Amino acid sequence: MVDVAIVTVKREEFEALLQRFTLETDAPRPGLSTEYKFRSVSRDGQLRTVVITRCVMQGNGDSQTVIGRVIADLEPALVLVVGIAGMPPRNDLFLGDIVLGTHIHDFNLAAETQKGLEFAETGASPPYWLTRYVCNLDPQSPGFRDWYSELRARPKIPSGTPEFEVPSEIAWNEKIADCIRSQSSREFPKFIDGPIASSDDLLKNPDAVRKRLSVDRRIIAVEMESAGAARACNNVGQGKSPVPFLPIRAISDIVGLKRDSAWEDYACRSAASFALKFIETLPANLMRNQVPSKGEEITRAVASLCL
Repeated sequence: MVDVAIVTVKREEFEALLQRFTLETDAPRPGLSTEYKFRSVSRDGQLRTVVITRCVMQGNGDSQTVIGRVIADLEPALVLVVGIAGMPPRNDLFLGDIVLGTHIHDFNLAAETQKGLEFAETGASPPYWLTRYVCNLDPQSPGFRDWYSELRARPKIPSGTPEFEVPSEIAWNEKIADCIRSQSSREFPKFIDGPIASSDDLLKNPDAVRKRLSVDRRIIAVEMESAGAARACNNVGQGKSPVPFLPIRAISDIVGLKRDSAWEDYACRSAASFALKFIETLPANLMRNQVPSKGEEITRAVASLCL
């Protein structure tokens, strides 16, 4: 019934989306308008229908419940999980940048052993056609060159030694300092694709992030809802096809860094701006009825074994 469903959690994320998606439209049937915000997005003279809704609580359990209900109510062609995330310190990413999740590691299943916490290696990826599209997005293309144009200036980055959450984490904190030195002069946000880690834990401790990186050192971001989204979209009932999904996360925190709270607001607005541009530019033939060829299925299966 709708082209795109956007699910978010925090009030700040939700309000940033409503500020960017301003073209209101009617609900497809009575009784839904109190729970959902219906919007339209123009693409080549045609309107795409978008619904925006919030989860009640953080965590994968509630996101799975909410998205399952959205799918049952509105049969979206695509589900986007839009909001903020944290990241381990890297030299190619900074606060406000966008991460597009091409694989979601579900870290909700774990066992306490004599060697410490061991995670079950579970997770899911968006459909192969969508990850291919995401991986080949050109930031210099006319469609994406100005996706951040409506954002206000980035918050000021203080000079001097950063404030760290865990001062004893000397090596980790040096990586944070390197990240700030290498990325702070960049004026505008950018986007990048790769694996993300999802769990019901709000990660503030570098050691918790290191445990996740030991499973996949390529993990770019850590958050709390996309694993639930993957479960809901891939388990829609017998006889029904999985619903394509994609996490769009803006970095609001570098794990271990004490940062200005203004970065959270900036990241919320960055995520909303990118989500709007993504929907505006997504080719029409990718919106519905995407059935991968046998070759694509084989390639995707091989890729998943390499994770």
